[in-house]
Amino acid sequence: MTASDTSLCAVSDEERKRKDSDLVNKVGQDDSIFSDENITSEIRAAGDAFTQYLWAEIPICKQMEITAFPIHRERFILAAPLPPNRNVHGTAFAGSLYTVMSMSGWGLIRTELDRRLVEMMRARADLWLTKASIRYVDPVETAFHAVAELDGKSLDQFWNKLVLYRWPH
Repeated sequence: MTASDTSLCAVSDEERKRKDSDLVNKVGQDDSIFSDENITSEIRAAGDAFTQYLWAEIPICKQMEITAFPIHRERFILAAPLPPNRNVHGTAFAGSLYTVMSMSGWGLIRTELDRRLVEMMRARADLWLTKASIRYVDPVETAFHAVAELDGKSLDQFWNKLVLYRWPH
């Protein structure tokens, strides 16, 4: 742990939420948001753990050097550098863009599902992507990231439908 990590650990919940919000607002504006001074130690730890999970369970994520930033239960960011994900034109490979985008949504739901299953003292559930579509507008010439976001009410509605259909009382 570095000195900067230690100082970030000492911030209040309100300050941490502000830093998290600032980070999300900067996404898409500046790739420096992923630097150490913009990531709280809690986000870094959760992101490192989920990144390791992705790399172990979905090996292509390791080859793509995907990094996770689960901001909190309503936001999830996946980022990837350009070099291992470039095509013959020197831009991001469409399959890499698709993977990062779809995996960010999957990661948001996966982390929320795991959290709720722990609360219910239930075993882990399987989760898979069954349908998705994408429309590419412009070439991507830099590192890239995707943000999955659902408000708490939408997450609760999703959960209630899941429980209703999968785990009858």
